[in-house]
Amino acid sequence: MKTALNLLITLFLVGSMTAQEEATTAKKDKKQHKKEHFTPEQQATLKTKKMDLHLDLSEAQEKKVYQLVLENAKNRTAKKAEMKKAEKKERTTEEKYQMKLQKLDHMLAYQEQMKTILDDKQFDQWKQHAARRHGKKNRSHCKTKTAG
Repeated sequence: MKTALNLLITLFLVGSMTAQEEATTAKKDKKQHKKEHFTPEQQATLKTKKMDLHLDLSEAQEKKVYQLVLENAKNRTAKKAEMKKAEKKERTTEEKYQMKLQKLDHMLAYQEQMKTILDDKQFDQWKQHAARRHGKKNRSHCKTKTAG
């Protein structure tokens, strides 16, 4: 009688644990599908408007920033599509290094272009804001790395 009761309790516990895992997985799937997928033009408009609010851009600056952000968004969208089409293979250390180097070169070029568009005060504000954003990304990345 005791073994039958223990077996029944064990089955119940295993069943409830499995149900919890499935519920957690379903929640994660729903969160992933909630991401908005804006067009590059929509992305550029939103980012430019945010920058206008934050930096108080002039009309000319707003147009130049929009063009720069639009070009960046189109490149990013094309790169994402290219990565999806590419084979899922492990990259070598050299390939990873080249990709990171290319990304950093792009970031430096973007920063230089922003420097020509914005005045000194606006550029300093933009740099501080960018540093905070990247700091938040790095902190959240570190938390997930140590947790998992």
